[in-house]
Amino acid sequence: MFDKTTENKNKIFELYPENQELVLLDKLSHEFQNFRRGFRGKLDHTYVLSPAASDMFPVTIHNGKPIMGVPDQLFEIFLDIRWYVVNILEGMNSLYLTFEIGVAPKKHPASLRVYKRKLLTEAVSRYKRMGFVRINNKGEALGFDALNYFEKPIAVKKHIDWEY
Repeated sequence: MFDKTTENKNKIFELYPENQELVLLDKLSHEFQNFRRGFRGKLDHTYVLSPAASDMFPVTIHNGKPIMGVPDQLFEIFLDIRWYVVNILEGMNSLYLTFEIGVAPKKHPASLRVYKRKLLTEAVSRYKRMGFVRINNKGEALGFDALNYFEKPIAVKKHIDWEY
């Protein structure tokens, strides 16, 4: 017997089977901190990954460009998401992977917050683009061809603008 949450989730996936943004959020939902008791703040369109889950997405500077590793199990979903930009908020210790979610007329921006140390986010903020590469379970890149790599622009902001 399914509970009400599972039943509602199944209806959503039946209505929007092509919506990879929902698939990603479903796969990572057990790692979102803003759904846990004791989370302070109200974020309607930002999904805050725990520090442990954020470690699944290592960031390094490779050949003069910031690169984020994406686990092989999630990379195909990442390829199909309607990404906008990698947002960095000044003085904060996170990368906000911002994408479009929903269908017209109710589509809107949302963001996946990936915790990274402040020193790293400051280093990444100096660049204009970030690469995303497929990695294996050892954290090794599986190639930089079109099937295993893509890039998105980086934007540095003073505040979260996708929540409004």
